Amino acid sequence: MNNFEIILIAVSLASDAFAVALSKGFSVNRLKISYISKVGIFFGVFQGLMPILGFILSLNIGKYLIRYNYLIGFLVLFIIGLSGFLDKKEEENDKFDILTMLVLAISTSLDAFSIGVTASLMIDSIYYPAAIIALITFVLSIIGIILGHILKDKIKIPAKKIGGIILMLLGIKMLIKYIHLF
Repeated sequence: MNNFEIILIAVSLASDAFAVALSKGFSVNRLKISYISKVGIFFGVFQGLMPILGFILSLNIGKYLIRYNYLIGFLVLFIIGLSGFLDKKEEENDKFDILTMLVLAISTSLDAFSIGVTASLMIDSIYYPAAIIALITFVLSIIGIILGHILKDKIKIPAKKIGGIILMLLGIKMLIKYIHLF
């Protein structure tokens, strides 16, 4: 994975967090700095931790899957990307307590776990990509909640669909690499 691919993956993964942050911004009457920081920190930290967890847990099976790494990567990325089109539920509440933020952070970062599993087949260390993913998610989440609050009741941005398209395109790229191996 080169830096450009890491950034694309990070932006794609952050799109769920951005979409939820945007909806959180829509849902509050008065945006507080504590809301902004909670959204950025929770989403950024979990988005960065999940690929590390997926990477570490997959190391034991990675040696058996090396031959099919691009095919597996295609399947994982394409399915995650497709879920951005199929998931119709919207999170619309103004709760910023620890439990609510924890549930939102985990649910928006489950796809990052899959990226960690896939990455274990292609790279030696996940720490640099995970840091980039965490940083980009942190920034985009903050932008999302602020933008949502500013644009409240005026516009609906399909951020999850944009992220889904990017993940699907990266998956297709991996499928093309897999096909060229044979």
